[in-house]
This record gives sequence, structure tokens and C-alpha cells, in this order.
Amino acid sequence: MAVTTDGAALSWATGHPANKFGELGWGSSSPSTSSTTTAAPVPTSTPTCPSEPLSPAPSLSSSSPGPLWDPYPVLLPDGVHIESVTCGLAHAALVATNGGLWTVGCDRWLQLGRSASSTWQGGRIWQSTAKQVSGVLQGQHVTASACGDDHTCALTMDGHVMCFGRGRDGQLGLVAKEVAALPGRAVQLEPPASTCEGSSSRRAVMGITAGGNCTCSWFGPKIGEARCVGKCPCSRRLALVVEQIVISTSGHACLINSRDNA
Repeated sequence: MAVTTDGAALSWATGHPANKFGELGWGSSSPSTSSTTTAAPVPTSTPTCPSEPLSPAPSLSSSSPGPLWDPYPVLLPDGVHIESVTCGLAHAALVATNGGLWTVGCDRWLQLGRSASSTWQGGRIWQSTAKQVSGVLQGQHVTASACGDDHTCALTMDGHVMCFGRGRDGQLGLVAKEVAALPGRAVQLEPPASTCEGSSSRRAVMGITAGGNCTCSWFGPKIGEARCVGKCPCSRRLALVVEQIVISTSGHACLINSRDNA
């Protein structure tokens, strides 16, 4: 996925099978130029390939590169503009300019934050139209998102990290939560409360990232400590002045150390 300067989100396939769980956000298995969403029913069978997509027509059954890789707009309601996107194994999270968090794709481990009544159904739940995550995030201003293989996290403007989805390896930062259907505050990814009242240097979460079954956050503004939870390719606490961390699904991590730019 990518975001344009005017706030549109675009998606395209990079391999086969493509869009099997609606993760491209086209509203169906075929792309559309419309920006207005319609209700997408929960499918009961395996998704089908596009029948009459845009021209040139992407062929989801083709094994050779071609129009399949062309970007198409993710369906969103009129007036919703996106500023950032993150992608998991078969789902995606989109942060809107107004602070809303939208999710789309596979909901096998409840990583879309659909509702508290959602239950695991053997991977048969997915949605091909992006929907806004409500619950405790309703009214919150989300500034960033992070997607692991089967979980999602959001960073709010007030510095809280909220995670949901699969947490078997502790990647949600929640205590004893193997699966969370709705966002919960990931206290293990937040800095400890300051002991100095009125301190202007209180640490806050500056960023979050995820990959595989791991989630990391880093703090600021003066102490760039980082914390990671779950099954991670790095230490759970990094004693470095960290500016950014990137985790891949293949099991390795890179970080930027502001002291030596390594």
C-alpha cells in the first residue's frame, strides 16, 4: 500500500495468491475507482478472481508480472483522507488525517478490532472494505499504526499504545492475553510514569513498529529507550538512543541509533 499527497490510499498485489482475504481493500475481489464504500458481507467461501476490473485488467491468476501490480484505490467513505498505512501478513491498518484508524483484510486472530463479540472462527472471517475501529479508540486521535503478522497496534496522540489481535507470544503488550478482540492499552510498551511531578522531560512514546509476532516502541524526547514484546529478533530492552526501529516478517530488525546513525 501507499498514500498519495492528497490523502488517497492505493494498493496492489505483490504475489500469489492475491487479495485472498480482501487485504487490498477494493470492496470485493475486483478494484474500483469509486471512493465511497458499501457494506461488504462476510464471505462464506473462498474469494473469486476479478471478473470485470478496471482496464487494463489485473489477472489474479497470471503468474507473470503485469497489470496485476498496478495500484488501485482503497475504498473509503468520502471525506476520509489517509496519512499513513502499515501492512501485516494479510491485513492492513490505515491512519486517517482526522485520527481515525481503519482496518481491512484477514481477521483470523481478530486483528481488525471489529467488535467485542467477535470470536475466533478458524480463519473464516475477513473484510474487503476498510472499516473504522471503534470501541476504546472512538474519540481517540491515532497518530501511527503498526501491523504484525496477526496483530495490530495504534499510537494515540496522548502517548498510549493500544493493541489487539493475536497475542500468544506476548506481542500485544497486554498481561496474559492470547487474543484481544478490541484494542487494549499495551502498558508493557509504554515508559514508566515519571516520579518527578511537573517534569517537562517526561518520556512519551515517540513511535511503534511491529513484524511477525513482535512489537516495539521507543520513547523520547530526551531518552531514546526502546522496548520490545513478543517473539522478537532483538533484546526486549535496548540501551541505546533509538530514533526508529523496523522489524521484518522474516525475523530480523534494524534500528537507527541517533548517537552514531547506525
